[in-house]
Amino acid sequence: MVVTPLRYPGGKYKTYKLVEYLIKENNCISYAEPYAGVAVKLLLNNRVDRILLNDYDKSIYCFWKSTINYTEKFIELIEKTEVNIEIGRSIQKLLT
Repeated sequence: MVVTPLRYPGGKYKTYKLVEYLIKENNCISYAEPYAGVAVKLLLNNRVDRILLNDYDKSIYCFWKSTINYTEKFIELIEKTEVNIEIGRSIQKLLT
């Protein structure tokens, strides 16, 4: 099962068990990847102490940075933000 709020999740989540095993076998405490799929799950499951994220798409990077470092504020903004077509289109323009 993919656990992501993003519309187009990648397929790297399928490698989670292998990466988890390799981290355990090599006593790793940090994990770095160019996207956030496996990294966030490893962090949330307390398999690593920290993750290093990078993404070509700045909005993806900012999304994960916000959800990890500003969780409560991020949730509050989601709950307070009105959702409609006009707002959706204006957000889409900002991101493209």
